[in-house]
Amino acid sequence: MNEAYADRGEDVLQNTLIDSLLPHISAAVYWACRCYHCFPDQSVIDDFTQEITLSLIKNDYHNLRSFERRSTEKTWLHVVVLHHISRHFKNQKPTEILEDLPVNSLPSQPPAQEVMVLFKERQKLVATARSELTGREQELWDSLCSELTDGEIAKQMGIKVKSVQRKRCALIKKIGSLVRD
Repeated sequence: MNEAYADRGEDVLQNTLIDSLLPHISAAVYWACRCYHCFPDQSVIDDFTQEITLSLIKNDYHNLRSFERRSTEKTWLHVVVLHHISRHFKNQKPTEILEDLPVNSLPSQPPAQEVMVLFKERQKLVATARSELTGREQELWDSLCSELTDGEIAKQMGIKVKSVQRKRCALIKKIGSLVRD
């Protein structure tokens, strides 16, 4: 009979503990997500809150019973939530943006149709950027595209070879920034 009374007393303690922790779980979830530089919306916080609540009460309050009162309830809850969020982020595969990947890292060649569409889009971007260059810069760009040597370009434009090399670098940077913008 004493054993049944002890079990009933432990159940009351577990229920009291879970009741005192429930209001603080969502705040702890928000804090833990911020620790991982994640700023979730309310639906994500609610999902984590439910997961953590269920993990605390499942298997007859098994995880809740791990609270040994060596710290405050809120401190213990923060550690439990931080571990849960940590496992969540560690189990997630990182997402990669395909545009950020180098072209040669793709496992197979993209379809020829896709390559042509991308090529035409890039041509339009470069043509738009070229139209924003000065007349002299456009002349240099056209000479560079015609695959003339630096010496031939220098002679054609009436400048030194070193100037061609310097202007090529500046022009490439300018075209790059115009295309990005």
